[in-house]
Amino acid sequence: MNKLDRRTKPFSEAKIGPAPQIGRCVATDHPTLPGRVRVQLGETASPRWMPTMRGLRVRVHDRVLVTHPENWSEPLVVGVVDGLLPVERLPSPVADLELKPNEALRIVNARREPILELTTDDDGRPLLALVHPDLELSTPGELRLSASKVSVCASRGDVRIAASHDVVVTGEVVHLN
Repeated sequence: MNKLDRRTKPFSEAKIGPAPQIGRCVATDHPTLPGRVRVQLGETASPRWMPTMRGLRVRVHDRVLVTHPENWSEPLVVGVVDGLLPVERLPSPVADLELKPNEALRIVNARREPILELTTDDDGRPLLALVHPDLELSTPGELRLSASKVSVCASRGDVRIAASHDVVVTGEVVHLN
């Protein structure tokens, strides 16, 4: 078999037939090709690097569904089988985004209107701006804000506090007006 044949049929030993198979992901960090994961098909087969469908998030130890399309030269990971492993916390970011002075990270909606902007002030402190003029912050559970010091300021208009139960204000000294 010449070099070209080996390149176009690299996974013939994997014995992928017309029926999809279940494999186990053993690595996700291909040294040069993003979108490939190393999959073990059975206990005796050697693990092999296989491409994945775009957008598929595969973790090490995930069980994956592998198929070999007739008109494709290698097996393809087409899905992750859910429910076999507990969901872990998301891993640390794999990349950092550096904001240089006078730069901002902006999130826009489908109409390209800005929603949120993250930047830094002159001293390097982060500034998070919700760009839309109105905001509703809601959660089905408890909302907690924590900091060494908290200030609430309305530049125009009232500050209103409403509750369906008691409003409790505690502090060493409470000043009202």
